[in-house]
Amino acid sequence: MERISSFASANYLSQLMGKTQARINEGQTQLASEKVSQDYAGIAADTRRLLSAENARTMATRFQQNNTLMKVDLGAADLAVQSIDTTAREFRATLIEQGNSQPLDAAQVATLQASAFRALGEMQNALNTKVDGRYLFAGGSTTTRPVDLGLSNLEDFQTRYDGRANAYPESRDASLASFSLAPGGNWLSFEADATAPSRIRVSAANAEVEAIAAGTRITIGGTPASGYDGSFVVRSVGQDAQGTYIEVEEERFYDEAAAAGTLSVANGAQLTPAATGTLTFDGTANTVTAATADAFAGIAVGSLFTVSGTGSNDGVFEIAANTGTTISIVAHTLPDSAGTAVAGTLAAEGYYAGDTIGRVHAADTERTLDMSLNGADPAFEKALRAMALIAEGAPGTTGDLALHPERIAKAIDLLNSAIDATAAPVAGEQTGSLAAVQMDIGFQQVVVDEAMNRQQDLIASLETQIGSIENIDPYETITRLLDDSRALEASYQAVSRIRQLSLVNYL
Repeated sequence: MERISSFASANYLSQLMGKTQARINEGQTQLASEKVSQDYAGIAADTRRLLSAENARTMATRFQQNNTLMKVDLGAADLAVQSIDTTAREFRATLIEQGNSQPLDAAQVATLQASAFRALGEMQNALNTKVDGRYLFAGGSTTTRPVDLGLSNLEDFQTRYDGRANAYPESRDASLASFSLAPGGNWLSFEADATAPSRIRVSAANAEVEAIAAGTRITIGGTPASGYDGSFVVRSVGQDAQGTYIEVEEERFYDEAAAAGTLSVANGAQLTPAATGTLTFDGTANTVTAATADAFAGIAVGSLFTVSGTGSNDGVFEIAANTGTTISIVAHTLPDSAGTAVAGTLAAEGYYAGDTIGRVHAADTERTLDMSLNGADPAFEKALRAMALIAEGAPGTTGDLALHPERIAKAIDLLNSAIDATAAPVAGEQTGSLAAVQMDIGFQQVVVDEAMNRQQDLIASLETQIGSIENIDPYETITRLLDDSRALEASYQAVSRIRQLSLVNYL
């Protein structure tokens, strides 16, 4: 044997160099990954604290992401409501300016109705605001277009809502009513009465019929040969010995004899009882006959006239025929089914197609927001109804706005209530204003912003805590790696030198 070293010493030196090499490998991995360990086993003492911090960071990040989306929704909703507020205020200003002069001339009516129709369209567009495929004002039905007023053009709107027998609903419940009733079988009968409003009767008790609000525009459909199909406004719903009935608004006369009424023709002529004598109204034929012969001579067919001072026949009517002594009017009445029940449907279509299910948004673990704003909010509904009251009724018809100036005063009251939180309450109307809606949205935006700021600070703090546990100090790691590298290199050199020693060199 020539070398001095033994197997035991060589093996021991190899183990030491292997440990140094392992430390170098570990240091290289740490430096490349910037992590103390590649698994939790390497930081066992701090694992529980690290997992807790990581879970808290994940939750805060999710809240932050959800709040970011909600902030976008609230911003879009705020812009939509601001647009609606501007539209309502501008329309109110136009209405006050034009409506102050009475009676209205054709140009003023055209200006007001064009402005009302344009405002309706702008409100409809704003309430149909869509973000990321979701309608913001549809309640829980975020995929359903919430508002549809059937606005193709003003003429079509006025055909649907004529301002008389088919007037736009004048109450909140009526404007929101949406249903389609078809229980099957022969369940509808129709009663025409020359002395009282006509009635639709249902053959059996029906809670849905009994819940129909006065002022609702209903459509009768599917009757035999369409003989009873048509649209009417509900006057009232009641019960008597024969069951449940719906009284409807009609454009017609009721039987009335020896009435001392006055006829005012649209061209300005006024026929008082002194000129006509007493008036006799026939509710079956829809005629009015003057006691004085030829009292109506010279009034053209197609003319509009207003009846006032009678017991039950005041209103605006259009002349269908005129003998000079007897005038027949253009009537819109419910046919009589002579006690026979028929099959059919009753339907109503309100402007709002969404629902009233609110969304609940969790801003953080302690704060939730009730997102209940939808297109049926009283502020929106009142503004829409005010605009529709002005837009309905084509010029030259019995629903002409010029013949119904009371609609202007009603619309102004509704707009005041819809716009200003401090406006005087309108009888029968729900409270709620655009000012209050904007305030609610602003409050929700503040809550979300504050939550996001807190979460941002929390995430930053947790990142620092997590980093202190799992991240390396690069300078310390590099220094240790260099030390281990030099030690390993020196070890290899020492071993190499030792292995060169031999007893032969000393003999």
